[in-house]
Amino acid sequence: MKLKIRVANPVSGDLTYISRESAERYVARGRAHWKNYRTIAFVENTHDRISAEESVAQASRRDYDRIGQMSREQIAGIPVIGDITRLFTRSS
Repeated sequence: MKLKIRVANPVSGDLTYISRESAERYVARGRAHWKNYRTIAFVENTHDRISAEESVAQASRRDYDRIGQMSREQIAGIPVIGDITRLFTRSS
């Protein structure tokens, strides 16, 4: 059985455990450091880390765009306190 190493600071939605061999490669390349014998932490300001975080952010924006905006009928079904008509009236 391969030893699993915990990632202390994974990118949102990314793996929280990796193999020992992968962890050793990340540390050897300077992308991570050992916190203890079973945990690594990725270096925050590396190009790879920043790219991974931007990729996650773009994916979440794509999901929002795919879902789209609510229609007036859907908005009308949301319980609110106060006058919602102000949202739909244009001021001169």
